[in-house]
Amino acid sequence: MKNWIAVFSFSGRCSEADVDISRDVWIHYACMNPGTDFRQDRNLTKKKEGKIMAKVSIHPTNDFCPQTLFLYGTYDDEGQANFGLFCWFSYTWDGEMGVMACIGGNKLTRENIHKRKVFSANLVTEDLLPLADYLGNTPGFSLKKKAMDFETEEGRILPVPVLKASPVVFELEVRQFIPLKDGEVMLCGIRNVLQEDLLADEAESSAKKLAAIAPVRTTCKEYFGWDGRSLGAWGEPGKAVSAAES
Repeated sequence: MKNWIAVFSFSGRCSEADVDISRDVWIHYACMNPGTDFRQDRNLTKKKEGKIMAKVSIHPTNDFCPQTLFLYGTYDDEGQANFGLFCWFSYTWDGEMGVMACIGGNKLTRENIHKRKVFSANLVTEDLLPLADYLGNTPGFSLKKKAMDFETEEGRILPVPVLKASPVVFELEVRQFIPLKDGEVMLCGIRNVLQEDLLADEAESSAKKLAAIAPVRTTCKEYFGWDGRSLGAWGEPGKAVSAAES
């Protein structure tokens, strides 16, 4: 690693951002060929492998950047559990791991979180997708959604509803609200994480565990399985739940 830093600092002609091959290959090549203008060599390599691709400018979008899905669990004023589907969810660091979550528009979930400052984030899996899609396409204020009965349990640390069928659940406490024009970012402390016991089995690989729980990702207004299979467009998996509720 020291040689790699010295080579590129001395040559001043390329940086890590200029290189799109594997890091190990790059470091080895740099160490063995000091002073190489790697940008030129990279282009030659890409031409040989037929990897040159033109880029075009488009409107702001996060298409082709898959996101994990969560059902946020809250209690309403009557003490009834409510769940909403969200994917604007990521992590922060401020001495410890935290969560940042964004909710846009006027939603019951957002209203409940403001009142109680706590909520659960339940990982959506393939088994949960029909329910999650239905909840994500049904307004929280609707009587039909309010009448739904969920298999839940109470959080271990916080007074939040937890979906029994979700294999990974965060119990979150909001520490800061950041208001936006038509939405809000919430910076949250992770008070507890609930995981199925199979995920704690150190004898199994992470790959096998992920395959077992099959978390869902979304991009391009479509759902995808962990293995990349399309699971339908937004609004499609929930049709079965909608028909059953009718």
